[in-house]
Amino acid sequence: MASFKNLQLGMQEFGTDVKKQIARMDEIYRIIGEKPSDKNCNPIKAIIKDEFCLDEKHDIAILNDMDIIQYMQMLEHINITTYRLLKTVAAQLKNKEIEQLLIECFDESIDNDQLFVLIAKEYIKAA
Repeated sequence: MASFKNLQLGMQEFGTDVKKQIARMDEIYRIIGEKPSDKNCNPIKAIIKDEFCLDEKHDIAILNDMDIIQYMQMLEHINITTYRLLKTVAAQLKNKEIEQLLIECFDESIDNDQLFVLIAKEYIKAA
């Protein structure tokens, strides 16, 4: 749905990073001997399923692209907030391996957020 090439590339990078983050979270669950569950994740599932009205395609490409950028940043801010909290918990548990895995997830999320800010600025200049 994205018309701007750099937005398409940014979304691909985001997808790749999310797969790495999922692998890290799987490793954390393995370390603590637990299995992941989405039992209490209804608010997050609702945000992801809502797709920020992305199913309502606009006739003007810039409106679609701006909706996508805003949605991607919203998802990334959820990641940033979640990883920040989990890093704090890991520090209290004094597990350096888990803490490092969460730092890597957090850092990727910060980088992706900044990437979408740059994409938005570049897009607006090009439009």
